[in-house]
Amino acid sequence: MKAAFWWGVLGGLGMASAAIAQPETVGQLQTTPTQLGDDLQITVTTTRTPRQLLEAPGTVTVFDRENLERNPGASLRDILRYEPGLSVQQGPRAGIRNINIRGLDDARVLLQVDGIRLPNEFNLPPFGTGRDFVDLGTLRRVEVLRGPGSSLYGSDALGGGGHLQHPGAQRLSGGSGQLRPVGCWRQQRRQQLHQCPHRGRPRRSPGICGAVRSSRFSGTNRLGDPQFRDRQAGSSNSYFGKLVYRLDEQQTLKLTADILNRATNTFFAPPNLQPETGGVTTVTSLFSGLSANRSRVSLDYDFNNPEGAFRAIRAQIYYQDTQTPETTLEERRIAPDGSRGHPPSQVARRDGFNNFLDRIVGGSLQLSNAFTTGELNHILTYGVDLSTQRNERPAGGCKPT
Repeated sequence: MKAAFWWGVLGGLGMASAAIAQPETVGQLQTTPTQLGDDLQITVTTTRTPRQLLEAPGTVTVFDRENLERNPGASLRDILRYEPGLSVQQGPRAGIRNINIRGLDDARVLLQVDGIRLPNEFNLPPFGTGRDFVDLGTLRRVEVLRGPGSSLYGSDALGGGGHLQHPGAQRLSGGSGQLRPVGCWRQQRRQQLHQCPHRGRPRRSPGICGAVRSSRFSGTNRLGDPQFRDRQAGSSNSYFGKLVYRLDEQQTLKLTADILNRATNTFFAPPNLQPETGGVTTVTSLFSGLSANRSRVSLDYDFNNPEGAFRAIRAQIYYQDTQTPETTLEERRIAPDGSRGHPPSQVARRDGFNNFLDRIVGGSLQLSNAFTTGELNHILTYGVDLSTQRNERPAGGCKPT
């Protein structure tokens, strides 16, 4: 069990101009046109508070929903392909395996969704897992921080990180977001949307608003030389729902549930099973069924008062469970009992099972205060993040029969 406790000042005393004396909300900033006629881009990754992208102290790239739909890629690797100083490793079975930012990777690059960190890569040959636990079709925004972020997110973000955000209930119920097939896969995609029944309720009045989005994907690998091409088929089911209750104009409660079930079945081609150094081939057939299952539930409380000295409160409690079970079926030639020194002639079957479980329970609290010293206006942001994590590595199998 691993417990991590981070306490730090998330933002220091910021010298602000007169524009900060009357701050704008995120929604107002997003609809304020620039001199070029485009909407201002807002980021919360570099300071944990809404700030214009051009004023962010770090190097951050923002991909909104329009960019995600326009990008022809179907994975995080395709979206980040042209980002300088960043590379993404993707495997044919486990998906996204590792993210390298300016030479740092593995446990030094944080990947989180809605403020909840995703598991790191686990690799213990012949079993290995990735970090592909999010369906891009359900995301509203992706922010990539290139550079140190440990002062805000702990040592996991020493090299930077990717911050994925799901849409709110209003945005979730207002867009089509149809998924498109890409690449050389034969795919079938379907997306269902259940709209918010109280979408027409005035924003200033208390009420409940909820929405659910589900997406499905299935495909068959058609890449590479047919002789060496592993027969592979995959499917993915993703469900995301959010329930919002507005206590008043300044306070909001949000209940979020997110479920992802992804499976990839691979029949390895016989030429790929031959030993690299030559010799007699012992493995004649190999099948692997790898799944990635993630479920999480979180409860958020938001308080916003732009005109008061006590600006904002954000509290969150969450539970996340991820599992990556794998079953293998292998046939190989073995030497009969009592025939040491003879070539393998007897066919045996071996069944295997591997799994990696990652469970995390945690909570966070973030507060913002505004005050004035002389002619200078300041905003102080601080908070605490407490979480406990448990990892398990069950494995089993049957003797060759």
